[in-house]
Amino acid sequence: MIPTSIIAKHILKAAKELDSSKNFARRKSTRYVAKVNSREYPPKLLISCAAKYAIGIELPSKDFSGGSEANNFLRKLGFVVLESRKKISIKHNDDRCKACKIKFLLMLKAAFGEAYSTAKRTIPTRLEEHLDSLHYPTLKKLLKKLENQRGRKKFSKKKNLAPCDFYLPKYDTIVEFDETQHFTQSRMLALKAYPAELQLGFNKERWIQLCKQLNAQDNSPEYRDEQRAWYDALRDLSGSRIVRVYSKDFRWCTLNPKLKKDISTFKKFVNLSVFKKKMKEVETFELARLVINGDWSGQASNCKKILFRACNQISAFQKARCLVTCGGFLRVESVDQIRASSPNISNMELQMVIKLKVENAARTFLTNSLLKRLRKHFEYISLGIDTYKSKISETTNYIKEDHAELIVLVNLKTLRCFTTGKIYPTSNQARHLIRYDDLQSHFVSVAGERILILGCHDLTIFSPRGNAKAGLERSAIIRKFRKIAKAFKPTIVLQHPHTTVKAKTWAQQWAEIRRDLPSVKTYTSAGSYSSEDSGWKTKSSLESCLRHTKLGEVLDIVVPVHF
Repeated sequence: MIPTSIIAKHILKAAKELDSSKNFARRKSTRYVAKVNSREYPPKLLISCAAKYAIGIELPSKDFSGGSEANNFLRKLGFVVLESRKKISIKHNDDRCKACKIKFLLMLKAAFGEAYSTAKRTIPTRLEEHLDSLHYPTLKKLLKKLENQRGRKKFSKKKNLAPCDFYLPKYDTIVEFDETQHFTQSRMLALKAYPAELQLGFNKERWIQLCKQLNAQDNSPEYRDEQRAWYDALRDLSGSRIVRVYSKDFRWCTLNPKLKKDISTFKKFVNLSVFKKKMKEVETFELARLVINGDWSGQASNCKKILFRACNQISAFQKARCLVTCGGFLRVESVDQIRASSPNISNMELQMVIKLKVENAARTFLTNSLLKRLRKHFEYISLGIDTYKSKISETTNYIKEDHAELIVLVNLKTLRCFTTGKIYPTSNQARHLIRYDDLQSHFVSVAGERILILGCHDLTIFSPRGNAKAGLERSAIIRKFRKIAKAFKPTIVLQHPHTTVKAKTWAQQWAEIRRDLPSVKTYTSAGSYSSEDSGWKTKSSLESCLRHTKLGEVLDIVVPVHF
């Protein structure tokens, strides 16, 4: 197998080395030659040598095959590979012309600088993995239309879309080379379902007309037309910048990347001007929330996977001040284990030790590679961190172990931590919760915003019905907390429930916050959508839960659990 890390510059270096190498004369290709800077080289030898510059060692020829594997690899990098026994001219061969696709890549490089073929951009093919997408309603409607067109269903066979045709990193733009088989009745049906305001890098009406004129059909397999239309729609509605070019609009193989007039002609077909405004704009949100779709254990290795997936799921131009996670997103050792190492520790000292352990766990968890990804999108992250317990914190669960539930707001640039803990437990956990006595720790001023940080059940402090039934101890906490909140005048509220499966669970509390704290302009709740919640049998839809648990500019990032 040829290492994918070999790129064009490695091939150029290999060619330069071979020019003065004895191996070049000894190992001649029998059938094919690769052209590099007007010179011809054996494709396998060229790749073997190029591997040294990519992976540090020459690739043995027995590790990959010549012919189509080596030739196609070089062609995808933009190099021409020809038969060597007889000189042949590159002739145009309709819209499946290989020379056209090779020349198209070369023209992209000449016109726009750096360009790659078959670049990977992770886009799931299953509808349920796009719940957080702005275009989820359109995708849902569109998929139904495709399924009903000929009664063919379940045509999303791959986990993710195949790599795109071409990618321009400088412009963060995908270029798709649409051949005739894309212009089907299914594709026309999908295009007509697109929102009128959707910004596209191609003329939608012209694409619809081409579908009518060409009326292409591909019944191998029988659902191929629906599948291709669905995959094209997913890419168009993914939030990426996409330019589409009809393969038969020009004989691309006749263009010369060294001629200015040909470059000018080429740019008329690959027009990036539609995205000029968008390329300068960053879509900014006050908050982003990570909503885990599935049951959650808080294992550190899985936490990292989930956060990397979340970063992969959003556009490079989407940013938010803070990413909010669920309660118990991360888990540390149990209170009993902490006590075992310090048997005579007081309750106040225990709180301090737990705080230090949790902050250390947060900093250790945020490895350099993870920080690098998160910093591209967020300034802060709030991590719900619990000590180990056998059950999740949920209203009907009686938790018999001593435990603590903390939230750490981390500055991703400096790793400074603002830590607080749950103070208003459910009745079933009140006896064993190690409460965080410092009420002031819930109120944090950062980056010009005043943030109120709440643990899972802490939001019930703002429940009119719950307040009426509260005992003396709870009433005292409520009065003191709400007095501090009114004086603080928070602008943002972050809640960290462990689960949320009903849209109206927190409705009264959020309504009370809006009445009692008019300074609040943005809030969000990031509970996981988990079957471990006692309300699962009568759950609301995830979409409804998301809609009822936020206010203001909040980016929803829904990530399914599958490892």
